[in-house]
Order: sequence, then structure tokens, then C-alpha cells
Amino acid sequence: MNLNATLLVQMFTFGVFIWFTMKFIWPPFLRILRDRQTRIEEGLAAAKKSQEVLSGAQKEAGDIILSAREKATGILRKTEDQSQKILKEAEEKAHKEAGAILSRGREELAVEVHQVREQLMREVSQISLTTARLILQKEVNEATHRDLIHRAVEGNN
Repeated sequence: MNLNATLLVQMFTFGVFIWFTMKFIWPPFLRILRDRQTRIEEGLAAAKKSQEVLSGAQKEAGDIILSAREKATGILRKTEDQSQKILKEAEEKAHKEAGAILSRGREELAVEVHQVREQLMREVSQISLTTARLILQKEVNEATHRDLIHRAVEGNN
């Protein structure tokens, strides 16, 4: 064969190959490449959006942590204030109870002193009467006693 005919057949075959490739192979290949490009772009957009969401979430988490710390500090302050208040109330109550106990003790002591004085007065009176009776029995006789009793009875009438 001639070099020109071979070259022409090869060119024709190459043209048919290019046409076949462009008609049947190239469109699905381009579609696959476009789909892949679209998925990559969507993935990058999703990654960027996720990065933004993550950044927002981190900022929100920081704000929440700061708010929680402030609330915890406020709760601690309230707790300290309440404990101080409770301590003051307990101290005041203890002082009041101590005062009440002291006043009750003083009252009980005064009552006991009064009772002891009365008991002592009764005992002194009893001793005085017993002593007077013994003295009178020794110094005054029965006749003198009767005479004194008669005079006292007649004098009261």
C-alpha cells in the first residue's frame, strides 16, 4: 500500500475514533467530572459553613461559660450573704436565749431566796417559841399562868 492511502485510512480511523469518543465517551466523562466538581464545591461550602457554625458555637459556648461563671459567682455571693445572715440570726437568738436563761435563773434564785428566808423565819419563830415556853415553864408557875390567862380573858371582854 501506498503511504498516502495508509495515512488517509489512519486519519479517517482517527477521525472516527475522535467522533465516537466525542459522541459517546466524552459526555458521560464530562458529566462525571461536573458532578464531582459540584460535590467538591458543595463539600467545600459545607466545610466553610461548618467552620462558621463551629466558630459561632465556640463563641456561644464561651458566652455560656462566662454567663455560668457569673451566675456561679452570684450564687456564691448569695450563699455567703445567707450564711452570714443565718450566723447573725443564730448569734442574736443565742444572746436572747442566754438573756432569757439568765433572767429565769435570777427569778428562780429570787424565789428560792424568798422561800429560804420564809423557812428561816419559821424556824427562828419555832425556836423562839420553844425557848420562850421553856423559859416560862421554868420562871412562872402554874398559878401565875392561870392568873395571867384570867386577866387576859377578862380584859378582852
